[in-house]
Amino acid sequence: ATPISVNIATIDTTSAIAESLGPTVVSRLSTSNGGHWGINVGRFNTRYAAEKMLLKTALAEIDALDGSLRKVHQSRQGFEATFLGLSESRALQACTRLSARNIKCSTISPG
Repeated sequence: ATPISVNIATIDTTSAIAESLGPTVVSRLSTSNGGHWGINVGRFNTRYAAEKMLLKTALAEIDALDGSLRKVHQSRQGFEATFLGLSESRALQACTRLSARNIKCSTISPG
């Protein structure tokens, strides 16, 4: 048998995609095992205010939000504070509990 030579090439498109998305701060890695839901806890004028709200919210609902990805996304309207990587039931539970504490919250569905 004659050996066969195989050439494999890869193209790194990660940096181009990351640049097009704009700046993002990730406060924690997700261990949510594929949850595609999330919650939004507000839009803020500064990144600091959004990160502060994420920390305050995570401490208030540590059980419901444990393992989720805390993310600040900058848009033209401000800095969005979100928790991602939740199941639908955990996202709904977190928003219900946060609303009971007078913390504004909305769920983010996949797609």
